[in-house]
This record gives sequence, C-alpha cells and structure tokens, in this order.
Amino acid sequence: MGLIRSYWIFLFFLLTGFSVMETRAQCTSSPNAVGGFLPSQTCQPVTVTLSSVSHIPMFGGVNNIPAGTTYFIDWGDGDTQTYTTVVDDEGVPVAMQTHVYGPADTDCAYTVRFEVSNPCGADFISGTVNVHDTDEIGLAITQDYTVCEGYGGTYFFTDASAMNCLAPPFGNPNDEDRTIRWDYGTGGSTLPGVTAGGFDASSSVYQDAAYTVGGPGSNSLAVVVPAASTVGRAGEYFEVTMYNWNSCNRYDNPGGGPP
Repeated sequence: MGLIRSYWIFLFFLLTGFSVMETRAQCTSSPNAVGGFLPSQTCQPVTVTLSSVSHIPMFGGVNNIPAGTTYFIDWGDGDTQTYTTVVDDEGVPVAMQTHVYGPADTDCAYTVRFEVSNPCGADFISGTVNVHDTDEIGLAITQDYTVCEGYGGTYFFTDASAMNCLAPPFGNPNDEDRTIRWDYGTGGSTLPGVTAGGFDASSSVYQDAAYTVGGPGSNSLAVVVPAASTVGRAGEYFEVTMYNWNSCNRYDNPGGGPP
C-alpha cells in the first residue's frame, strides 16, 4: 500500500509543475512598444498610419508577440481602439493602423498614444500629429457700416481673422505667409458712385492686387461713399469681399477670382 500512495503523490506534483511552466511561458517579460506615426500630409484631411514592430523580449516566435497581448491606441481626438491577440505572433489589426483627421477635427495638433500590454506590464509610445486647414473658419472683417441717406464718408475694413494655427499651444505652427486680396462692389452691390482707393467700384467689381501678410490686421483700400443726396437711397448697399489663401489653400490664380 505504501508504494501505491507514494506513486500518486509524485504524479500529482509532476502535473502541477507542468501547469505552472505553461502559464509563465505566456508572460516572460513586459512588452516593448516600438514604432511611429506616419502622417500623409499636414493639411486636412490628414491620414495617420501606425507603424508598429512591438515585441515581447525573449518570447520567441516570428513577431515575439504571445496570445493575450493587448494593443491600445488613443488618437487624441476622442477616438480610441483596443484589441487583444488570440494567437501568438498576431500583429496590430489593419483597422487599428490608420486614422483620418477631417473637417470636424479643429485642433492644430493631436497627441497620439499607442500602448502594448500583457500581465507582466505595459509600454507605450506617443507622438504629435499636426492638422492644419484653411483660414475659412476664422475669416472675419471688423464690422459693417450703416450710412444714412444723404450722407457719405470714408470707410476702411480690417482683416480680423483668427488665422488657423498661427501660434498653437503645441505642435508645428501654420505660420507661412498668407495671401490676401480685397474685391470691391461684390455681391450685386447697388450703391452708386462708390470708389475704392480712387477707383470706380460701382460700375463693376474692382479687384485689388493680392499681397502677402504674416498675420491679420491689414486694411482695405479707402471706400468712399459720396454724400450727395441724389446718389444713394435707403436700402442700397455696397459689399467688400476679402479672400485669403494659406499653405493649405495656396494662391494659384493670379489672373483673378478664388483659386
């Protein structure tokens, strides 16, 4: 009887030891997150591709990634993705490898974080993605003017735009010079006798020469509304339009009109 009891005790310890070794083989050490973020361009839409060669040191296999490894990515714009591998050597799923920053993404730069984890620990990489756009959202002129019938005056308009990413809190600025152009008598203007910089702007649209600026604050030509009571009538108007081009919407039509 004694021999039989010893045999079963020995067999129990052998099986238990085998089970412990199999469990530990899935977690030899903390992972190393290795890779980068590759943007397609700086101007919207920006497609960013994750390049990952992350691995678990000393695990072995083709990619050194055991089953049970978790990939997590935070694109910085509220979009996050998570995936846990189910077999060894499983890389980051294709659906997690790219992300697009479009018109709804109005920040100048985003911090992207990619994390690899297993029961032994975690590691991550992070990077900055610059997302610039045209100045359209922030384009503005100082004010409108109201002129009473029978009165006139000289008026200037000022570029009061919030230029896109001119001085962002982090990331690269969109600080390349802008091109500005003022057009006078646009929008079917009906107020007669108006001049812009001394040029007739009532008979037809007067398009001034384009010029470059480093930021907002430039002024239009002097817009002169004659005071003669026989010239203007209540309800008539004169419109001034300012065009803006930046690095995401380059000035490419010197012959006139928007690009």
